Amino acid sequence: MRYYINSGLFACLIVCFLLPFLEIKCNDTELGSMSGYSLMTAGEMDLKDASMMDYLKDNKEFNILNSERKKHPDIFTISAALMLLVGVVLSLVMKKYREQTAVIISAIVIAILLIFRGMMLYQWEKQIGAQPEMFSFIKLSINFAIGYWLVVIGNAFVMTLNGYYLFQKKKMQENISDFHDHQSPDTLEEL
Repeated sequence: MRYYINSGLFACLIVCFLLPFLEIKCNDTELGSMSGYSLMTAGEMDLKDASMMDYLKDNKEFNILNSERKKHPDIFTISAALMLLVGVVLSLVMKKYREQTAVIISAIVIAILLIFRGMMLYQWEKQIGAQPEMFSFIKLSINFAIGYWLVVIGNAFVMTLNGYYLFQKKKMQENISDFHDHQSPDTLEEL
């Protein structure tokens, strides 16, 4: 059963890339969202509010950011998804070091996604945050949505689970070595 847990968890985390990763909000109203898959393929944003999208179409900074995004697919989401795919394959193929590999892959995916978050927030602030607020009551913001957080938390769970497996394996090996190190009387010498 443990043989398939890591590969199944990694596969579920890949499916989470179909969920919204980013949301663009005006004050507290969601304007649009992008899934992890859309980020990987430089796809379109799912728009929620058509009236505010007219404002965004006229916003020079937003248009620059959007055109840059469409030219280049997001390397961070591609890297994270590829690492998860590698995790699925290696979890099925490897006989030894399966737990260690799962911990390493999960740590790499978390690091990639945290760097992605930092870079995205920096770029957003640089492009959108620097502009004067329209009538000083409209604030555009970017938020990380359920898909992003499920992938991050899911990888943290995989790390914790495999860390527990490694701890149990080490404890069992210590018990076995203690049993073998303990001198037992040889029954043949007593006869």
